[in-house]
Amino acid sequence: MQRLTIAYTVPEGEYKEELCKLLRSSVEYVGGHSGVIQEAVSLLENDNYEGCLNSISKIRDNLASSDHRLHDAMNLISGYVQVKRAPVTTQAVPEEIEGGSEFKEKFSKLKESVDSIGLQLSDAEMKEMLEQVDNDTAS
Repeated sequence: MQRLTIAYTVPEGEYKEELCKLLRSSVEYVGGHSGVIQEAVSLLENDNYEGCLNSISKIRDNLASSDHRLHDAMNLISGYVQVKRAPVTTQAVPEEIEGGSEFKEKFSKLKESVDSIGLQLSDAEMKEMLEQVDNDTAS
């Protein structure tokens, strides 16, 4: 199954709530596997190998979906932690000079940090994090 990236922003005060929703949604995929596993065992005991394979396939698809959600949550949380830990100047970078050397330097440092811990964040997501941190320090 092809995976597509969906990106959106939320106010910082709602960030944790959104991440909790993402984590809770993985429960839907993981929960209830014991019944499907028992079904697979029963099908196998009754020589229904194709049915057993279908049951196992359902379980694996649900586990993969849950794993994708958990991976996304890890990336988002790790990125947030990295941004919060990164030293930030007290002066925000104005949007009109966004391509300036100060922004490029901050962006480069963030990219190195993200890459070093194996996160998969797009440039747009990292830019958004930098802008959020700049907005927080400006207020």
